[in-house]
Amino acid sequence: MSAQFDHVSVVKKSNVYFGGLCISHTVQFEDGTKKTLGVILPTEQALTFETHVPERMEIISGECRVKIADSEESELFRAGQS
Repeated sequence: MSAQFDHVSVVKKSNVYFGGLCISHTVQFEDGTKKTLGVILPTEQALTFETHVPERMEIISGECRVKIADSEESELFRAGQS
């Protein structure tokens, strides 16, 4: 996992979800590809992310419990995991 992105543009308008608990910005790379970079604030509330394509989330700091789609069990992820 890279510690920084070089030679990128960042869209200033943020994407705000779950009443401000999740905030992200779109990062555009020189080759035209895009990623989002964001923060999920601490909460006891379950947050459900509905995506149409597979996504990868990298945890830089903290930890979170994740339950994928129809699985019965959740898994704990910590900083450095994705």
